[in-house]
Amino acid sequence: RPDQITTFPVGLRMIAGDPTNKTPPADPYAVPVYTWVCHETGANRGSTIPTSCPAGEVSVELSIAFPQCWDGVNLDSPDHKSHMAYGRGMDAQNRPLGCPTSHPVALPEVSFHVLYPIAAVQGKTVRLSSDTYTGAPGYSTHADWFNGWKEDISRAWALNCDKKALDCHSHLLGDGRMI
Repeated sequence: RPDQITTFPVGLRMIAGDPTNKTPPADPYAVPVYTWVCHETGANRGSTIPTSCPAGEVSVELSIAFPQCWDGVNLDSPDHKSHMAYGRGMDAQNRPLGCPTSHPVALPEVSFHVLYPIAAVQGKTVRLSSDTYTGAPGYSTHADWFNGWKEDISRAWALNCDKKALDCHSHLLGDGRMI
């Protein structure tokens, strides 16, 4: 729930995805940590990098979401993951169920959306540098994040954008200021 979100703790680090993964996601019904898709049409959405897109496409998009639930103690962990968790999903009315009890502190969601020119992938098998396996490319998709925000900016964004459930995009603070 938006009203439960707090600011990022100074020094927080985390990883989304798995750079050592070599296979499709284990649970095909789970909310994906990342997706690849033909950007303009939404075609070929999945866990692998599309090798082709419909005519007229100009880019392939990678979207990756970081976990929002923090254990409230550790700024990092040896695997850069276990101090963080994803939310528990949605209820029957499509309302968020919040964070698990093991990771009770709700943080703003961080997500990356990267566009790759279609000419780079059209008709080709493009692999990530972390795809050190044979088979479909993209299973090792991952991203790293660490908090480098100024505390006052982080606090303003969480209070004015997240807690009020406003869409402030990546440069607005919800109080008339831009970063």
